Amino acid sequence: MYVILFYTNMLSLTLICTFSLLVTVFLILNIPAKSQLIQPVTRTISIVVNASDPLTISAFNPSPVNLPVGSSVTWINNDAVLHTVTSFDGSFDSGIIPPGGKFTQTFSEMGYYTYYCRLHPNMNGVIAIG
Repeated sequence: MYVILFYTNMLSLTLICTFSLLVTVFLILNIPAKSQLIQPVTRTISIVVNASDPLTISAFNPSPVNLPVGSSVTWINNDAVLHTVTSFDGSFDSGIIPPGGKFTQTFSEMGYYTYYCRLHPNMNGVIAIG
């Protein structure tokens, strides 16, 4: 009787191990590559109405923004006055964006990009690429 129980337990253990191994292999084979998990996106940031007013809490909305490498951001000037989108490190500068105008920047490297409006330095925002 003990011999039968021993073999039954061994068979059960073998089946459980085999099943676990098959499930693990299945899961590993079906995990997409990292590049498939995190695809670049396009995000829009609004330069809000009255953005240059020092009392405006978020002149660029949304901010901060977290995006994967390769993503693009389009700023739209929804204000009634001229603005710029200029990085503090000099990596991008929109030039003057008129009311209703747009500027798009693609971020191909990881990092934190802080930016501001050259015409209204109280306006600033942050983009995290990673």
